[in-house]
Amino acid sequence: MITNLIKLFLYFVSVRLNYMDPPQHWLHHKIFFIIFFLFILNLIVLDVWVGMNLLGTTNKLPGLAKVTPSPSLQVSSKTCPDDCLSTIDEELSKFKLATQEALNQQENREQDFFIPLGSGTISSDEWTDVPGIKATVDTAKYGKIRKVVFEATTHVPNANEFLYVRLYNETDSHPVWNSELFFPSATTQYFLVSPAIKLDSGVKIYKVQMKTQLKFPAILDQARIHITTF
Repeated sequence: MITNLIKLFLYFVSVRLNYMDPPQHWLHHKIFFIIFFLFILNLIVLDVWVGMNLLGTTNKLPGLAKVTPSPSLQVSSKTCPDDCLSTIDEELSKFKLATQEALNQQENREQDFFIPLGSGTISSDEWTDVPGIKATVDTAKYGKIRKVVFEATTHVPNANEFLYVRLYNETDSHPVWNSELFFPSATTQYFLVSPAIKLDSGVKIYKVQMKTQLKFPAILDQARIHITTF
């Protein structure tokens, strides 16, 4: 860079020598030379100062980047101490216990199933099948059965007789024990619920039988088997 500046200076000197008037040649030449020399010297000093500062900054950077860890701060190869592992095991145990309790609650949750049987009318003082009322029940489909009851809604139009209703196992040819319901007599519908009954295991066909006191018409408005599971 300095060499180029010197060449530039000599070029200007030659130009001045060629175009200046002879009486003013040396005077102007000396003034120009002094000014240009001071300018070159100033540039040299500035280049040296900038170069020294850049060199000093470069030498300092590696020292700042190089960090030597203290032996006391070195991380142990064991990422989690014994206390940490114990805490983790304890929390996992709590999580497993909570999950098991949730599953148990899900299993023990009650569910209700209703098997509709239908409706009909009879007028007999003997146990008689109500026409068209029949349903097939497979107890294996309901899992753990907690309770089963027989439910029926009945009424007697003239309100002059008693009425009896029961569930009958057609497959095994016997009444379902404890399913018999008694209606004392009324023209309005009356909802009847039996005590707990037991359905025979497997696939069975169930129907409804009724009988009246005086052979007057009696109406079964609806009948169903109510199964509660857990």
